[in-house]
Amino acid sequence: MRKSTGMTTAGRRRLIVTASALALIAASPAHAQAPDTAPAAAADTGLSDIVVTASRREASAQKVPISITAVSGGQLAAQGITDSVALVRVVPNLYATNGFAEGNIRFAIRGLGSTDFSSAGGSPVGIYIDDVYQTYSFGIGSQIYDVDRVEVLRGPQGTLFGKNTTAGAVSYFSAAPKHKVEASLKLDGQWGFYGKYIAEAMFNTPLTDTLDARFDLRYSHRDDYVRNVFNNRKIGGNDNFSGRIQLKWQVSDATTATLKLFGQYDKGGAPIYHGGYIQNICAPANFDPLNTPYAHCNGTSLPATYEDPKRTSDEAPSFERYHNFGATLRLNSELGGGWNLTAISAYAKIDYELLTNDDGNDTDFSHTYQPLLGWQASQEVRLATPAERPVSAILGLFGQYDHSRTNQYNVSTLEGAALDYLFKYDGRQGTTTLAAFSSATWKVTERLSLVGGLRYSNERRRIDLNGIQVFGYDLSEQDARLDPARPPAYLNGFYALYGQHESNSWKRLTWDATANYAITPRIMIYGKVAQGFRSGGYNLTATSADTLSRVDPEILTSYEGGFKSELFDRMLRLNASLFLYRLRNQQILSSISGNGAVTSLTNAGRSRLEGFEIEAEARPAPDLRLNTSLGYVRSRFLTYDTALAGVPVSLAGNMLPYSPKWTATGGATYSIPMASGHGIDLHTDWSYRSQVYFDPYNFGYTGSPGLVLGNFRLTLTSPKTGPQWHLSAYVDNVTNRRYYGFGYFGGTAYYSRVFGDRRQWGVQAGMKF
Repeated sequence: MRKSTGMTTAGRRRLIVTASALALIAASPAHAQAPDTAPAAAADTGLSDIVVTASRREASAQKVPISITAVSGGQLAAQGITDSVALVRVVPNLYATNGFAEGNIRFAIRGLGSTDFSSAGGSPVGIYIDDVYQTYSFGIGSQIYDVDRVEVLRGPQGTLFGKNTTAGAVSYFSAAPKHKVEASLKLDGQWGFYGKYIAEAMFNTPLTDTLDARFDLRYSHRDDYVRNVFNNRKIGGNDNFSGRIQLKWQVSDATTATLKLFGQYDKGGAPIYHGGYIQNICAPANFDPLNTPYAHCNGTSLPATYEDPKRTSDEAPSFERYHNFGATLRLNSELGGGWNLTAISAYAKIDYELLTNDDGNDTDFSHTYQPLLGWQASQEVRLATPAERPVSAILGLFGQYDHSRTNQYNVSTLEGAALDYLFKYDGRQGTTTLAAFSSATWKVTERLSLVGGLRYSNERRRIDLNGIQVFGYDLSEQDARLDPARPPAYLNGFYALYGQHESNSWKRLTWDATANYAITPRIMIYGKVAQGFRSGGYNLTATSADTLSRVDPEILTSYEGGFKSELFDRMLRLNASLFLYRLRNQQILSSISGNGAVTSLTNAGRSRLEGFEIEAEARPAPDLRLNTSLGYVRSRFLTYDTALAGVPVSLAGNMLPYSPKWTATGGATYSIPMASGHGIDLHTDWSYRSQVYFDPYNFGYTGSPGLVLGNFRLTLTSPKTGPQWHLSAYVDNVTNRRYYGFGYFGGTAYYSRVFGDRRQWGVQAGMKF
């Protein structure tokens, strides 16, 4: 007779779930918290859903045949994620950096990102806030406050989105006004690598029976923390003020209107570069980018500031300032019979200034001033047919106009007439985007659905740019503020003029096709083929006549398959996807001249990317959550003929910039209930990425080696009755790893890198009424 083990069926399931989750975490190169897709569990033992709108209808993320990671606002807060760069802690195959500029976040998804670091440069990754495409990404990094969720969609997006993108989309959704009174306050203090303080406040209230309001304020301050040996002062501090007001009006039983007003003001430190010269300015014959001596132009050894994140030599001195404001009006109307109409009108304006010490050392080879005045206005209209019918559809129209002006210069003023120079250009760019898009779903059977989408895009872009190059004159900073269209007479004989004045249109019909099959109510498989389109454009950082350019559109064809599953009574969620990308004409910065710090926007020929993502979340016990993800991307140029130091080169076989081969996350949260009703949450998350390059040449000195980062958090929570509060203590980058988050290759003259944050510890207190 077999002896009973005493283990129940539920106990065996928990054991299996725990073992499976731990095996997945162990298989990852490192561990970090993957997205918790449920703000609160619906039951004591299972995982609950997060509702997303990636398909333009509200649906569980598990029911949408799209490769998506959705993270709730509650989970972001629980992990202490307060800026967009930290999203890499919860999303596989994502790279994020604000090394271009402190307030200018850039993303790469599945190895596709932007190398255009101009103030008005575009990206193959679309950034959306409350369904509005963001032409300018300044201030996006501080958007993670009072959010409902963040959705990261991988792959081309166009048949359901107003603006077409090739790599994917990162969408932020603000917490919406509610018909009740509530308020919250959160205070955060950090120390270690630098001192930082954050205060956030929210107040929600009904104003009438049909009108609700939600008010949000956020302030953050960072102390100066880097010693500038040029003048023995500290730099790097920052102050940011952000706020938004939302008014939600229930116009009728069928129609709602939501008005959002927002604004932001930021002042403080720009990116702090640490760099060196590549010897070609003083000794052109010694130029060897593959074996550079990392020396100054005169051959001396590198300064002590080169590898010291807390010291630099900045003669500029660097600064960054911007303010933006805008409004969004969203109308939702139920037309009857299951038909729904959505209209989104938006306007935003940005005023931006950036001054950086580009060479990153104690000479004045180059510093850059980048101002930008920009605005955008857009209108999107979507009509949704009844979802319960055998054939349903989303039909949409989109229009947007954006305009930017930059009056930028690169200059050296401290080296004397022999080495001083000025590259100055005044550029204006206007872009008109018109599109019609549609997506239809046919429910062939209760289990099988076929989805097809079409999009027609017409984008017209005009550039008017006047530029001047000055050599051989002993320049001052005041000289840099000249009008390049009307240079002063005293510079006669020392300058050359260049310019670009043209307008072009790019049109494209793109499509996607998806088949998804529900094996069981909790297991779905899907396959998708899609084409993405990114229109052509111009080089807004042109510093000479030979860097003026017009690039062709980027075309991406994507093949993807995957599954989504919930197992063991929803104690385990396991999703995976495989993909293959064929990319033509990627828009990428390249060094094309032998005249020093000169780069231009070019088209790579053909590229291929392939890889996968695996994401798992488990709740083997009511008080224990385990999360992990693993991402892999093999990227390479198949054909890319460009130049280096004026010499033609082929970059075929090189990895694409911002494309680490491996990324992994994993983590755990354990909750301890107390007899008093209080709770203690113990959380740790770890993340890994392999080596990443920041330029198409794959130079090691502008890249960053493999990196493991870990974080710990201890939280005391209030009883569930009465006012809700929490008190947290945490440590980020617990191993105090030194690493680079961004780097760039300045033509053939110099290279610069930006350090990531070292170890930080802090405390946070929050209360919700």
